[in-house]
Amino acid sequence: MYGVVGGGGGFNAPSTTSGRRRNPGDEEEDEEEEGGEGRVLEAWERAYADDRSWEALQEDESGLLRPIDTKTLVHAQYRRRLLLRSAAAAAARIQKGLIRYLYVVIDLSRNLAGE
Repeated sequence: MYGVVGGGGGFNAPSTTSGRRRNPGDEEEDEEEEGGEGRVLEAWERAYADDRSWEALQEDESGLLRPIDTKTLVHAQYRRRLLLRSAAAAAARIQKGLIRYLYVVIDLSRNLAGE
């Protein structure tokens, strides 16, 4: 219809993760790629390839895992403090809003009682 011969690449066409069509001889190549050090890492693997996070942990006397690196610990405490501050600020805003509405209700009731 549009000048395409053979249709190629439909839903039933076998393919690999790279998007190319798989030939019968490609299975040997796949086995070689999976077995060696030179294989291409997936995106999720690249994020953890050089990071051995389990080596940066140490078990304390209570049995909890704590980071050896104090930078990680300080960053976690910083995030915790920010979370507590934002929660406290939100609670104060809600409380202030409730008092504001309560004041309006009391003020209107006093005006109506005086009439």
